[in-house]
Amino acid sequence: MQNTYKSCLMIFMGLFCIFAISSCFPYASALLIGGKVVKEYVPRKILVAYEAQGPAPPGAQFYLIETDSGLAFYTKDPTGGIICEKHWVEGGADYFAAAWFGNGPAFIFKVPMDRTQNAERYVYENLTYKGTPGDRMRPMPVKPKEKPDTLLIPKDIYDAGRK
Repeated sequence: MQNTYKSCLMIFMGLFCIFAISSCFPYASALLIGGKVVKEYVPRKILVAYEAQGPAPPGAQFYLIETDSGLAFYTKDPTGGIICEKHWVEGGADYFAAAWFGNGPAFIFKVPMDRTQNAERYVYENLTYKGTPGDRMRPMPVKPKEKPDTLLIPKDIYDAGRK
């Protein structure tokens, strides 16, 4: 009887652990400040699709998209994707960003207002950026890079207009 009880308890604890671990995956977005993690996402409207020139994750795809809450930048790879929702306009360009809370990296995308021009992707490792005063959701590099990590060349422009 004692062994049956222990076996049932071990099975229950094993199933509970599997459930607890698997239920944590949707909360990965909570750790992404300024954006969200998506698994099987289909954008409502793609404005521009980009081709990466330079370092990028294998199989990565890059899109300027329109969401229910406005413009965003979507990066997709074979494992899922990230939607960078933090958006601001500065110096004739739209900027989009997202950063992993507490352990980096931060991603910043610069998209010129003229959608036929190349966009830029910047990646800042942990401790090389901080939150802007009054806006901790906007990662600001401690030492901005002179060149982008990846150049994003427009390959398909579906809607170059601004809303």
